[in-house]
Amino acid sequence: METTSEYKTIEDFKKYPEGTTVELIDGKIIELPRRLIIHQDVLSDIAINIWNKIKSNLIKGKLINWVDVYLDEKTIVQPDLIYVSHENFNILHDYVFGVTDMLIEIISPTGMAHDFITKYNLYKEYGVKEYFIINPDDKLVICYRLQNNVYKEAYRGDGILKSEEMNAEIEF
Repeated sequence: METTSEYKTIEDFKKYPEGTTVELIDGKIIELPRRLIIHQDVLSDIAINIWNKIKSNLIKGKLINWVDVYLDEKTIVQPDLIYVSHENFNILHDYVFGVTDMLIEIISPTGMAHDFITKYNLYKEYGVKEYFIINPDDKLVICYRLQNNVYKEAYRGDGILKSEEMNAEIEF
């Protein structure tokens, strides 16, 4: 992953072509690693299972993948999947402007520190209620839930997402 050293703005970020996998974090452009097939397979399995529960009205909300999430004027992230409850639909526009209820990041070999340190701290700071990190190799799921402005590890398991925000268990 590459990071720019000079300060960048939202206007600089918008100059990148649509579909480019970059994030703007604290005024720095960060190039995200390419998504491997195993990454895409796990993402698809999870998305399909959540999507089916949404369509069956078992989950109330919206699931979106790889969209720009504007947390503020110097921070734009591209999580693998986000969930937004009906109560927070006001943050949905062409992109997402605000804090989502739940985020999922599927790690890549070159992006582990970014997901486990940078994004963990970022999502905690902005108040994301539930943050899942998934290792696609063994389907290990780690769930962090925000409690009193601190992330607590709430769940660790293989191939199952247990989400309080969606009030659901998702097998993949």
